[in-house]
Amino acid sequence: MQVKFLETPLGEMRAGADNSALYFLHFADTVNKYAETVLRPASHADGANGENAVLSLLEAELQAYFAGGSAAFSVKLHIKAHKPFRQAAWAALRTIPPAETRSYSEQAALMGLPGNFVRAVAAANAGNPFPLVLPCHRVIAANGSLSGYHGGIWRKQALLAHEKRYFAA
Repeated sequence: MQVKFLETPLGEMRAGADNSALYFLHFADTVNKYAETVLRPASHADGANGENAVLSLLEAELQAYFAGGSAAFSVKLHIKAHKPFRQAAWAALRTIPPAETRSYSEQAALMGLPGNFVRAVAAANAGNPFPLVLPCHRVIAANGSLSGYHGGIWRKQALLAHEKRYFAA
C-alpha cells in the first residue's frame, strides 16, 4: 500500500492505494477510520508520498476536476470490504450528475428503497471512504440545506459552487 498526500484548492488530501485500486481518500485534516484500519499493520504501509499507477491516475483526475476540465473519476475503488448496503448507497452517488443535488430520500429512491431509509443512507454517506470520487457532497437535506459532510460544510458548499461554475448543464 502506498500513501500519498495530494494538494487541492480545498486543502490537502490523503490517499492510499495498492497497484490495483484506491482504498481511501480523505481531507488530511479529518479522520478517516477506514483509512486507519487499513493502515494499522505498519508492514502494509510503504509510507507517505508513495507512488503507483492508481495514485497517479487519482492525482490527474483530481487536478482535472479542480481545473474545471472533468468531473468524471475512473480510478478503480476497493469497495468489496464494505457492506452491500453501503456499496449500493455509494453506487447511487455516482448517478447524481455534477452540479446537481439530491436529498437523502431521493438517494434512497435511486437505490429502490422507500424514503424512510434516510438515516441509513446518511450513515452510508458518512462512511464514504472516497469523497469527491463518490460525490456524497451532492446529497443535501430534504429542505435544501447543506447538511452532514465529513470534510466540513464549507467544503461541501465550495464543491457545489465549483461544480455549478464548471459543470452545470
